Parts: sequence; C-alpha cells; structure tokens
Amino acid sequence: MGEAFSGVAVDRAICSGLKRTRQTAETVLASHALPIGVDPGLEEIRPGRFEETAGYDPLSDVAFLHWRASNPEARFLGGERYSEFYSRVSEAIGSIVMDHDWHNLAIVAHGGTNAAILGWVTGLGLEAFGMFDQETCCLNIIDFDTTPDGVIRKTVRAVNVTSIDPLKSDRHAGDMELLAKSIISLADV
Repeated sequence: MGEAFSGVAVDRAICSGLKRTRQTAETVLASHALPIGVDPGLEEIRPGRFEETAGYDPLSDVAFLHWRASNPEARFLGGERYSEFYSRVSEAIGSIVMDHDWHNLAIVAHGGTNAAILGWVTGLGLEAFGMFDQETCCLNIIDFDTTPDGVIRKTVRAVNVTSIDPLKSDRHAGDMELLAKSIISLADV
C-alpha cells in the first residue's frame, strides 16, 4: 500500500492515535513526510473487558456480530454500543470534512471506524457494519465537496481495495468471520 500511495498527492493525514493506526500511517505515507494528526473520535469500537467477552460463541456472537449493529442495544462484544460508536465517528468525520485546510486527506483507521464512515457517507448508517467488509490495510476512496451553503456532497470511488488481493479472488469470508475462525483455531490448540 505504501508503494501505491507514493504517487498520490496527500496534504493531510489523520489516524485514531491507536498504535496500529499510527504505525500504518507512518509506513504507508512514509514518502510524503507529513505529520500524522490524531483524532480520538476515530478510535475503533471498544469491546468489553476480557472477562466479559470470554464466553462469546465465535460463530453466533462474533462472525456475524456486525449484522446486529442496527439494534439500538447492540454492543460490540459487551463493550461500546454500535449506536454510540457511530455517533462518535460521524461527529468526528463531519468536523474533519468541514475543515477546509486540506485538499487530499488520508485517514488511517480500523475496520469498524471505516464501516462507520462508509455508513455516514452512504446514508446507510448502522446497516453499513454488516454490508461493508474492511480487510486489513484496505483502502477506501471517498470524495467530499461542500457547497457554499454547507451541504456536503459525498461520492464513494472505491471500497476495500487491497494491494495483495484487489479483486478479492482469494477472500471468501468477512473480517469478523475470519476473526471467529481465528478464535476457533486458538481454542483447538
């Protein structure tokens, strides 16, 4: 992804501040010599404490968890409510878009945050969590434009593009399904 980004004009970069997003931003944007800003509103959805999540069934509670995001009481593995997370990310991305100090922005965030942004952009809201798979180190391209009276126009150009498998020819499960499979594999050890 760093090679793909080397020729892309980027004049501002933001991450959530979480270690992996900062490391990814520094790696992918290394050729740009940009400071990486932090917006805590873009932090990933928070699971419950380990003691609270340890009893979850990998198949019924993890693999298809995002499909239940639109339920008002749905929580991510006993932690943050999807509705509260979506509001937090929507507020952050709305503020970022209305800040006109950039032309080409790179946001480096985790998959849940990306799904929330895509929900905001498309108007799908919480339904987006089950609909938009977000592979590790994937790229979403979204154009924003604001009219003089403050209306935000949003255009999705690409979703879930990866440098390793851009056509998803080897991907037959979503991120949460793969996480569930990993949990099951670890339990079998």
